[in-house]
Amino acid sequence: MARTLDPRRLLLPGALATLVLAGALLGALGEATTDDLRQGDGLAELDHPVATWLSQHRTGWLTTIMRTITTLGSPLGVTITTGLVAAAVCWRARRLSPVLLAAIVLAGAELLETVTKHLVGRPRPPLSLRVPGVSASGFSFPSGHATLAAAGYGLIAVLLTRYAQRTAARTVVWAGAATAAAAVGFSRLYLGAHWLSDVLAGWLIGAAWLGLVLATTRPPGPPRNHAGPPAPVESSVHS
Repeated sequence: MARTLDPRRLLLPGALATLVLAGALLGALGEATTDDLRQGDGLAELDHPVATWLSQHRTGWLTTIMRTITTLGSPLGVTITTGLVAAAVCWRARRLSPVLLAAIVLAGAELLETVTKHLVGRPRPPLSLRVPGVSASGFSFPSGHATLAAAGYGLIAVLLTRYAQRTAARTVVWAGAATAAAAVGFSRLYLGAHWLSDVLAGWLIGAAWLGLVLATTRPPGPPRNHAGPPAPVESSVHS
């Protein structure tokens, strides 16, 4: 029998998945990795050139758009959007599990992002590279916006495609989710709030966490009709 998304079976797998991914991150973000980030080695070699180039090629209209995107794609904005979609799916599927699933995905992603930030302790880009008026505090790696966007918008795509009958519709949903997550991450780069490696790591952590949670569950779909197939109609021949 296929696994169902039972709320009573979600809490333990979700907690175990959090511990597994947290342990994997602690192993991956060892001393060598954190030193590379702090000293600008490895992938971080691209951080300063990308941030400098973007700061020199900003335009008024694009800055306005990026401010809007980064606001709508904030952790709070993603949480509200994902919660509304999960509530709609909850009503449609006649189950409470979509809301619980959304809570696990979003809370776990936020926890992993916070733990990683304190583990690495990387400073944000200097104010000279930031758009005036853009507030960004705390550590930089990984981007919380990118992490929550990857996890939240990815979950929205998973929930909605359960109801999409056509491949084209599913493709549109996934393309929309990927575009939204990409736009949120790029807005953080454009505004000078994060380095390139911060955003890339945020996308990776959010997507990995979502995949790990979904590996232990089966997202809900349309309610099934358990009445069974209709009985065949008997025909009679009169002579």
